[in-house]
Amino acid sequence: MKNLLATLFLIPFSFNALSYDSLPTDLNAWKHDKEKGCELNGKTYLAGEQVSMNGSKIEKYITDNPGAHVYDSYGVIMQCQYLVDKMSSDHPDINERKYVWVSFSW
Repeated sequence: MKNLLATLFLIPFSFNALSYDSLPTDLNAWKHDKEKGCELNGKTYLAGEQVSMNGSKIEKYITDNPGAHVYDSYGVIMQCQYLVDKMSSDHPDINERKYVWVSFSW
């Protein structure tokens, strides 16, 4: 194991540094839709927005137990995202995005 680690450290590495100026800016991945997203109870949430799936239960718990502490881990969070084709080299065009709720945790 020691020989393997020593060998890995002796292998010369070369990295090509990219600056943001050299990245393509016409990709769909850089485009954000300000109108479409995921629907929930008549409200539209944009991609990246998060909502507690059990928010009403947490509110009821707080109401029923004044002064009670609620930990972040009690929240079951979902986030609005859109589907991408794993074989594509870019995100879908804004008009072709299908928005879905996905689970979220940190």
